Amino acid sequence: MTAAAAWSRRNMGADALRRVVLRALAKTAAGRALMRDRPLRLGALATLQVLAVTAVALAAPLWLLLLGPLLLGVPHVASDLRYFVVQPRVPWPRRALALVGVLLGLMTLQRLALAVGAPLELPAGVSPLQSELALGAAAVAAALWLGGVRLRRWSALLLLGVALAAAWQAPKMALLAFAHGHNLVGPGWALLLGWREAGRADAAGRATDAFPARALVAGAALTFFGVQGALLGGAFDGVLAGLGGLSAPATGLQLGDLEAQLAPDCTYPWSMRVAVSFAIAQAVHYAAWLRWLPQQWSPRRVPTPFAADVRGVVAALGAPLFLAIALAAIGLPLLALVVSPAEARVGYLHAVAFHGWLELAAIGHLVAGGGGLGGPETGGSPS
Repeated sequence: MTAAAAWSRRNMGADALRRVVLRALAKTAAGRALMRDRPLRLGALATLQVLAVTAVALAAPLWLLLLGPLLLGVPHVASDLRYFVVQPRVPWPRRALALVGVLLGLMTLQRLALAVGAPLELPAGVSPLQSELALGAAAVAAALWLGGVRLRRWSALLLLGVALAAAWQAPKMALLAFAHGHNLVGPGWALLLGWREAGRADAAGRATDAFPARALVAGAALTFFGVQGALLGGAFDGVLAGLGGLSAPATGLQLGDLEAQLAPDCTYPWSMRVAVSFAIAQAVHYAAWLRWLPQQWSPRRVPTPFAADVRGVVAALGAPLFLAIALAAIGLPLLALVVSPAEARVGYLHAVAFHGWLELAAIGHLVAGGGGLGGPETGGSPS
């Protein structure tokens, strides 16, 4: 049995449930519009998922911060690799991709060396955090330098240099800000694609009104930022305290440790709010890379079965790479059982620190080269 067939069989139950939902939707005019109009569907899906993630984060934020990376972390990084390396939505030359890969590979090796306590030779006066900043900025600079439009390229490089100079003075805070900010890349990219596509002919070739789809897409963004604003403003403090999710000994995570990692210069309750805010943003980031963007970049504008999604992933990555990623996705939760869930989570975060810089390099290349937002797939199976 092929990898695609095996994973397709695992999704038969999900597809059966999907068929029930689609049949119910097809009985209403609004449901039929959602099935035909991809931007409309994106806005509705994104809004519902933001609200669902918020509910989980308010009830069990520590569990969300633990299980999100352990269960969805590897697949979402695989999505990065698929759309930036294997089937790039970014039209960068091979030499740009190779140079970015080398620099981010060095960053990953440095992270892993530090994690296991291996000796690290760095230039005098350069800290490991500054070295990571330099390698990440060099990867982005390489993507910009090999972009297409000279004025944009030089302007972006100048901005990058100014940002690096400022970050060099406070590398810990700079990398922390980057960790928080990179969670916005996938959702923002997907919603911009939906906004741009709104108003085009639907899957049946009929003209559509851009306003409903754009209203839903904008509504999803407003829902996300509204939730974050309310959370940071203290509107959910009572809910968080009442539901008791801020303490979950079984996770191996301590709220105080997470506050020190995610909001080191904040005092309680601000530090707690920032930690929960990060949990929501991270989960939405996963949703964007695993569902919103693959659907937006698919050549098919109608909903696709989960089994077809899996076959599309296998066709795009190739069976060997797909199997390696599948083993890593299964192995990470198993590792959590062998060591501890908290240690497995930290190890994963060290190993995939590069992927945020890969996303930034891709955006930089698009900005410098005027490549737009990336178009639908032109080859392989739909995803």
